Amino acid sequence: MKRSKHYFYHAGSDKTGAKIDESRDLKAAERKRIIMELSKPKGKACLSLGCGLGRFLREYDRHKARIAVGLDINRKNLEQCKEIGVHLVLGDVENVPFRDDIFDVIDCEATMAHIADPIKAMKEISRMLEQKLGISFVTWHIYRWGTLLTNKTVRFRLILYVRDLIVNITHIGRSINHIAGSRLLKVLFVNYGTYRNSGFSYPETLQIYREADMVIVLLKIYGHVVFVVGKNRSNRREFRL
Repeated sequence: MKRSKHYFYHAGSDKTGAKIDESRDLKAAERKRIIMELSKPKGKACLSLGCGLGRFLREYDRHKARIAVGLDINRKNLEQCKEIGVHLVLGDVENVPFRDDIFDVIDCEATMAHIADPIKAMKEISRMLEQKLGISFVTWHIYRWGTLLTNKTVRFRLILYVRDLIVNITHIGRSINHIAGSRLLKVLFVNYGTYRNSGFSYPETLQIYREADMVIVLLKIYGHVVFVVGKNRSNRREFRL
């Protein structure tokens, strides 16, 4: 198993990043609002990939979705979703066990950074999305600091490895992110230890969607996160907020 996949398979729920306090993380709250406003889940089949503790599943259920399905690689996360009363699947975002053209709404929040092959994952999303009306919501991370330098010197890669090791052991990244202050500190001490990729540039994100035969109909940037609303090429209807 890949390092990140192994980590998320075995980690406790408190270590997977699944706990999100929307009263503090207003950008996450806004993304959820956008998803519900644009997808209009009532009567639809909705899939949450990397569903975590069911943040979106609860909303799909509250909005009376015809069916809501959560997929996560972490069994402990899924255990905490059972109370919602939705369908739950222990699985891998790169190899989703569902038929083609079956879901009206698919979300994938804070997951692509931990996937070894995001292009394959996007093709899975495109495959499962209902061709005429289906809509997807995916967050992508832009390049992490020092990415260009890591490609040049082994020494700097070693420094980053040691830095990630310290951040993982001390949980200093979690503490820094809860303290209002320097944005630079938050960037330097974010926990990259479980990231399978270092993020994407805007042209690379466009290319991934092209390879998955999808078009981007809405894009919003939140610091290091890019929030993309996509549809299959057969449906180009644009959205405005």
